[in-house]
Formats: sequence, structure tokens, C-alpha cells
Amino acid sequence: MTTLCLREYAHIRRTAIPSSAFTWLETLASQRKKGEAEFLRHYGQSLQVRNFVGVLETPCGTVIEILPKIADTDNPEADRALLLKMLNVVYKLKPRESTEASLATRQGSLLEILITRFLQEVSRIVHCGIRSDYVRIKEEAAFIKGRLRIAQQIRQPISRQHYFQIEYDKFLPDRAENRLIKAALRVVSKSSQQMENQRLARELLFVFDAIPCATQINRDFSRWSAQRDMVHYRPVKPWVELILMRETPWFLQGKWQGISLLFPMEKLFESYLEILLRRQLLPTYELIPQSTLHSLVQHNDKALFQLKPDMCIRQGRDTKLVLDAKWKRLENGTDKYGLSQADFYQLFAYGQKYLSGVGEMLLIYPKTSQFETMLAPFHFDDKLTVWAVPFCLERDELLCPDDMLPRFFLSTLTLTKDDNRE
Repeated sequence: MTTLCLREYAHIRRTAIPSSAFTWLETLASQRKKGEAEFLRHYGQSLQVRNFVGVLETPCGTVIEILPKIADTDNPEADRALLLKMLNVVYKLKPRESTEASLATRQGSLLEILITRFLQEVSRIVHCGIRSDYVRIKEEAAFIKGRLRIAQQIRQPISRQHYFQIEYDKFLPDRAENRLIKAALRVVSKSSQQMENQRLARELLFVFDAIPCATQINRDFSRWSAQRDMVHYRPVKPWVELILMRETPWFLQGKWQGISLLFPMEKLFESYLEILLRRQLLPTYELIPQSTLHSLVQHNDKALFQLKPDMCIRQGRDTKLVLDAKWKRLENGTDKYGLSQADFYQLFAYGQKYLSGVGEMLLIYPKTSQFETMLAPFHFDDKLTVWAVPFCLERDELLCPDDMLPRFFLSTLTLTKDDNRE
């Protein structure tokens, strides 16, 4: 099996992976439809990955791991740890101390780390006990058991009237939660290349052998029980959702069902910030993501060109602060710092509609060695200001103007250990 580790916007060369894998990726890149997310872009003898991170498995078994491009050094372990931390927060994947300690000493790809965590959660469920439920059984039998199905019995042909159409309840582990876990186990058992993960997956599949595999994923997720006796199943649910339900780029919706956990980095960064800011917000304020309160223009009594800032901080009906998150490397000291003119046009519209032309807005970028402190303010006029501020992903700290923090937030914007494990 070939494993390729790269970062956002890196090129996959034809000689770097098996020809079958490269041909498959080329086909995917050429089949993208209008309006669909672009994951790959063709450049002659290479393919450039776009702003997606995660893991992609090809039909021939090649695993491509894509890590965030933010660090200035070539340190895949640090990038992998950063991505895992963000996934833990955004998708509520609760790591356990023993798991984190064991993974810290183990070299492995992101795929194997995620599989290990999932298998450990399933093992804990098995240790606590697989829950069963009453299942309605309908069958034809030579004796009456349970309840006779009168309508079906009347329609019995004469030659089979010595048999009874019956139904009864039987206490079985065939319930939605177990069916979904088995479906996820089947997926990871085919994708893992580590001997320990393969062994544990086989053992767990043997435990779940008598349970059918989920075929109607959405229906079974809607039946996932929140009752008290199912509390030990709760930690595994996000993992099962991640494996079976997570939205992936357009081309992964076809016949190939290998593990493909790909996340748009822009959306992941935005969601991570939203969760962090919401936790630290003063109780008198409210954080609104993707507000749709205003549009750019009115035409024939209809609102056109909706304005949707990433986040707004509101107090009652009044918007106090507009925030826009950008997953992009700024370079302090260069011409215009790498800022986008289109972003400022957009912010100007936000300021006029959401702040009535008076107030402050934040453009939030990840902190790098080239962008360690906030830039001098950008003034549209003497009443409307934009601050371009860095967010330190190592310390989970927003480096914004000192007078802005106590106005809106409880303390410095630090994600504590307990916050990470909610």
C-alpha cells in the first residue's frame, strides 16, 4: 500500500503514486460539475489539491493524507496534531487521556489515528455491555407463539393451514445503534493497514457478528436512543457519524466506499473559531453565525444578494461586532500584506448594513511567523474600521485590540482543557 502525505495546495506528481491511483484522481478532476467543490486541479503531469484536509483512499488502496498548510517548518506530526485538535472541537470527538498518551508515542497517519480512537470507543462499549432491545418477529410456525396474525392466517391456502402466522417480540441486540457501529467497523476494517487496528477490528466484528449491518443509515441515526441506559454509547456516536455520514466532496458520492474524510479547511477554521468565541462570550451578548438579516439591495419588494458575515456579535437587536474568518497566510511587510480587495468590498457592505456605517469589524487570519501581531487599523472613514488580527492555533488565542476583549468576552480567548472535552 502506498501512503502519500502532503499539504494543502501541494502537487501530486504522476510518479509519486501508482498509475492506477493517479488515473482515478485524474478522472475525478475532469468530472467535476459546475458549482461543485473543487478538490483537485489538473496541471499537466501533476494534480494540485485545493483547500481540503483529511484523508482520501483510492480504490487501489493508496492513502493520501492532506494536512493544513500553516506551519513554517516541515513537521507533519505538529500539523496532524493541530488538525486533530480542531476536529475534536468541531465534531465533538472526545479524546480520552489514555488514548492521547498512547497516540503521542505512536507514529501513524491521520487515518490510523482516527481508526484507533474509534476502535477504542467501540471496545469500551463491548466492555460495558452491548445493549439489546425488543424486536418484532413475524414468521410462519407449526405452533402458536406470541400473537396470531388473524388476517394473514385467514388468507392461508388449505394446504398450509396446519401452519400459523404469528408475531412476537424477542430481546435482541439488533437495534439501530449496533447496526450503525457494525457498518462503521466494516468500513475501517477494510481501510486500516496497522496490524493492531486490523486485529481489533476483526475481534469487534466477531462480537457484532449476529447483528445485521445498517442499510438505511439516515433512518437508523434518527432512531439513536438518548435514554439513560444508553449513556455509554454517546461518545461513539460522533465517530460513527464521521465515518458514515460526514459530507465529502462531490466525487466521493459514487460507487467507491473507502474511507474518505475530507474537510474544507476554510469551513473547519470558521467553525472552530465560532465554538471558541461562543464559549467565551459575555452572557449579555449573542453570537450569530452566517447571519441572513440583511441583503445588499431590494428589487420589486424582494431582497437580493444576501449578506452573510461569518459571525456577528449582537446585543438584543443591535449588531455590535462583525467577524470574518479567512484561512489564508498573510505576510507582514509585503505589498498590501496579501489582503484581498474583494474581502474589503464585502466588509464595507457588512459595515453599512449590519453596523449602519458605525463600528468595528474583525478579519481573522491564522497566526504565522510572517503575521504575528495585528495590523494597523483600516479605516473606511472616521466611523467604520476593520482590524486584521491573527489567531494563534497553538494557544487558541485571538490577538485583537486590548480594549475589545473585555467589552465582549469573559477573559482571554483561550480554549481550556475542559472546554476541549465537553
